[in-house]
Amino acid sequence: MKKRKEKIQEENYCKNNLKRIRYILVIAVLLISVITFNHQYNLDDDLVTNNHPLTSQGMSAIGEIFTTSYFVDNMGHSYGYRPIVLVSFALEHQIFGDNPAVSHLINCLLYLLTTLLLFKFFYRLLGDKGMMLAGLAALLFAIHPVHSEVIASIKNRDEILALLFSLLAGIYLLNFLTTRKIKTILYVVVFFTIGLLAKKSVFPLVIVFPIMLVLFKEVKLRDYLLILVGLSIPALIIGSELNPQRLILLSLIIFIINSAAYIYLNNSNNAIQDSHDFALTSLIKERFIIYTPPLMVLLTTFITVVLDEPYLIVLSLPFLLINSIKFIRINQLIYSLCLIFISSYFSIDWIGKLGILILLWISLISWSNLKRINYFELAITVFGCFLFFLVPELLPNNLYFVLVLSAIIILSNLGITYKFFSLTLFLAFAIFSSDVYISVLLLILVVMNSLKSMRFMVINSVALKWILFTSISLFFLSNIVSLDNNKRKVSTTHRIEWQTNVNKLKEGRPLTYIENTLVKDNDIESRMATGFYTLGTYLRLMVAPVKLSYYYGYAKITTKGFKNVFVWLSILTIIGLFLLGWIQRKHRPILTLGVVWFTLSILIFSNWFELVAGMVAERLAFSASVGFSLILATLVFWLIPNFNLLKPKGKDWLVFSLIGVLIVMTLHRNYLWKDFETLMAHDIEHLDQSVQAHNLFALGMMNSTQNRNYSQNDLFQMKQKALFHFSRAVELYPEFFNAQFDKGRVLTEMGDFKGAFLEFKKAYEIDSSSILVLEELIKSAFEAKMHTEALNYGMLYIKKEPANELIYELVAYSCLLNHDFNNCQYLAEKGSKLFPQNPNLFRMVNDAKNKVII
Repeated sequence: MKKRKEKIQEENYCKNNLKRIRYILVIAVLLISVITFNHQYNLDDDLVTNNHPLTSQGMSAIGEIFTTSYFVDNMGHSYGYRPIVLVSFALEHQIFGDNPAVSHLINCLLYLLTTLLLFKFFYRLLGDKGMMLAGLAALLFAIHPVHSEVIASIKNRDEILALLFSLLAGIYLLNFLTTRKIKTILYVVVFFTIGLLAKKSVFPLVIVFPIMLVLFKEVKLRDYLLILVGLSIPALIIGSELNPQRLILLSLIIFIINSAAYIYLNNSNNAIQDSHDFALTSLIKERFIIYTPPLMVLLTTFITVVLDEPYLIVLSLPFLLINSIKFIRINQLIYSLCLIFISSYFSIDWIGKLGILILLWISLISWSNLKRINYFELAITVFGCFLFFLVPELLPNNLYFVLVLSAIIILSNLGITYKFFSLTLFLAFAIFSSDVYISVLLLILVVMNSLKSMRFMVINSVALKWILFTSISLFFLSNIVSLDNNKRKVSTTHRIEWQTNVNKLKEGRPLTYIENTLVKDNDIESRMATGFYTLGTYLRLMVAPVKLSYYYGYAKITTKGFKNVFVWLSILTIIGLFLLGWIQRKHRPILTLGVVWFTLSILIFSNWFELVAGMVAERLAFSASVGFSLILATLVFWLIPNFNLLKPKGKDWLVFSLIGVLIVMTLHRNYLWKDFETLMAHDIEHLDQSVQAHNLFALGMMNSTQNRNYSQNDLFQMKQKALFHFSRAVELYPEFFNAQFDKGRVLTEMGDFKGAFLEFKKAYEIDSSSILVLEELIKSAFEAKMHTEALNYGMLYIKKEPANELIYELVAYSCLLNHDFNNCQYLAEKGSKLFPQNPNLFRMVNDAKNKVII
């Protein structure tokens, strides 16, 4: 009876704590969000609301919403497929019409619901013991300043809806492990599909959720595969946009990573009680471990060749690590042969081929037998290296290299056991690879002098296996990264040609240089280095959310190389996060989950896969910040094990002081989003190097001049400010056509037609194909009484576009005013034939004949 009473008391205690944590979350979200209720439309809100052609029709447009793109601009560029968010706005407008206050209120409520679901998700995952950690993680997520763009910008409701429905999918996923009901999996698929249809930014959860299960739960292989297939079907269909190349790549990535995760992380066999089930599951897992890696390696090799992208072979590297744990000769044999084939097929440079050779040797020779030196092995390897270095033209397509390495494979499998040679070979070439002859000489010296003293250090050394795996993987990766298209020597007749241009893969319009400098600087090295820099920037925003910006891009962020210090800091930090997550996978799996969630979610916005407008955007960190919140909350409980969110004491107040700082920062940031001028005027102080930030500010000012409530003096000041920011944009990037053109447009509205003409002329020099700038040149020249210029540019215009009535009038009249009666008569007669209803043109024909100037 006493135990029952204690159990009831404990349950009531938990229920009360759950309610209190929920109250804290509700208060925190309302506190930071209530300030947005009176905000106006801002930035890109017109893309989805505020007189949007579809959502403003209300529910009558639902059918069209599901059959059209998210947004189509005036140039015909389409922006993805996000029908769920458009449906939400259509429903809202059906009831409330265009009302920014209502839109902001709905965003706040959805954000609150997402926060509460996040807490429920964490709590279901961690149980009663992890309640405080779940509450702290959800609270840190709710108040993080980087979310201001999502909270205060109506347009970014897509991010909230995507995460909200994905969390619902995650909750049902946890339910499935208890109920084992198929309908529960169907709920998972439905909710995850809705989340993806809101925005594809939650795509990485197709990898994160399965990893979460093997970290925390007892998952049988059949359940794991069922969950993986259920999540993958909508993810692949929506994520690939039915592009065959993307579909293949995404399928490969999903199944490789999740298969590796199940092999390395799953320990469910230990928890199975029934001996028959245990034996069966053990057998299934053993077969899975044996057969999955070689199949994945073969599949990766096939995809690498079919898609003509050598770097894809690195996707098979995780399976090499299996042999650092359990040696499986057939896996390494297949892996090595595949690398040899890829090396020959793509004509990879000698340093990369040598890395493959070393990788082959380490994988095939037993770890435990280092008792003797095999000089035959040494001789044939040195001979093969010299053959490769000195006579590369012996056989076409590097066939000699394939033959030599194939011979080494055979010899290795026949029992040659000398292994330390490959380690020293690798070290020598990794350090001295700048000169091949010096490298070979040092190789021989190092091998002969270090074997006896060091061979006992490497016997059964797990640490050395990890070092070798990591070093050689990086070695091979560095060569793949440096492989440019012009180094490939395989005839295109032996390949299936696929379109791999990144601009064909990304959703939306083609980007310009000012939005992403990788549009021009798009070699593999720049792409990789800039990607690491981008990831480091997101980490910085997570850790220190200061100088938040409505736009980044050139030249706030530019293309980076591997000589950049911040790039290497980013690389080291990311490696450190992964190592921390791996080391703590058993003791603090929630930390591992946080690392996986954050890195995978932010990785898709690194500019490696698709170029991102602005290169960095705070809204894109929304889903990833869930992982960061887990990391931060786990570190708090690591340092303060008894931290109590409800009854703080002692060191707990340090955490609450951090929470208070974050709330103040978020409140301030949310306030700045009240209208575009407040936001941009604040941010432009630290965005002075961002071309597009100046351009957007200037465009916003010009759009505001259409408001008739402003006085003439206010309008003049706004146009002056717009002119300043357009000028600053052009100063930072002189080839920026749009800003240069808009400078002329501002001067036209200010009545400075001569100045406008000069600005339009500069825009024409940037893009002489623009018919629009030609038209403005003629108009401004006419208004500035520069009749010769009006005629010259008018003739150019008429050759390109002969059906513009106004241009004929302006040019003909310019000729008349300039006493050029012959050209006036010619142009007026030509125009009157095209536009017989125009009395001005007929009048000018007579005036030119009579040489009369009115």
